[in-house]
Amino acid sequence: IVIETIKVHSEGLQIKRGIYRDLPFNYRDMYGNDYNIKFELLEILRDGRQTDYRIESLSNGIRIYIGNKNSYLKPGDYTYTIKYKTNRQIGFFDNFDELYWNVTGNGWGFQIEKATTKVVLPEAVNSTYLKYYANTGIQGSNGSNYFAKMLNSTTLLFETTSRLQPHEGLTIAVEWPKGIIAEPTTEQNIEQLLTTAKTYIAKNKLTTPPGSNAYETVKQILILDRENYQAKNLLIKITDKCEKIGDEYFSKKDYSKAIEYYQKGILIDNNNDILKNKL
Repeated sequence: IVIETIKVHSEGLQIKRGIYRDLPFNYRDMYGNDYNIKFELLEILRDGRQTDYRIESLSNGIRIYIGNKNSYLKPGDYTYTIKYKTNRQIGFFDNFDELYWNVTGNGWGFQIEKATTKVVLPEAVNSTYLKYYANTGIQGSNGSNYFAKMLNSTTLLFETTSRLQPHEGLTIAVEWPKGIIAEPTTEQNIEQLLTTAKTYIAKNKLTTPPGSNAYETVKQILILDRENYQAKNLLIKITDKCEKIGDEYFSKKDYSKAIEYYQKGILIDNNNDILKNKL
């Protein structure tokens, strides 16, 4: 569960009716692993009271608009609280587990005077076995304008030490020994991978880019369960979509792109004589 507290000062210029917060459905961690995640909103408050909000879909997530389009804010200070539940935020590795979290996001068009976050683990951890660090700045940068410390045996504090400029943010990483948080079961991993593969198919990420496509994701499922019928059906869907896109390019006389997609389909189903004949 995540609780975000966002304090803003409105002068009635850029912040007129309220604020918005973008939450991504897909992200890549520092090791190059791709995750498809979900959010469940639990509570939206302004100054401790329930307030109007609406949600709009983005290409890679959702945007939460907080405020009423027919009601303007008076100039002043406001505190917004966003509470939500999310999954797939923990990385499970051979020798440790890790939370890698973009605390602020990098989409803000304003300066951020200060960003602070607390991470509360479910049980006490000896600080000897705990590793933690953060990055500040634009996405992908390695700025170190922060400090971090243990508040107690279960709670870590991170805080920026200088103002963040527009589109800069705070990202944290916390590593702890295995066993503190239960790993997902094989069935849960398969279900998550199926969701990710379907997302890639919808976005036409069929066999590329490397590491973030439907074909490779389905292969991961078949490693866990080589008889999984849903994964096998997805392979058929990927092949069919390769053929369909290839046909569309062929009808436009873009033969090189058509061949490219026919070859992608053959990569998945090497016995597909229909695609071979189209080459």
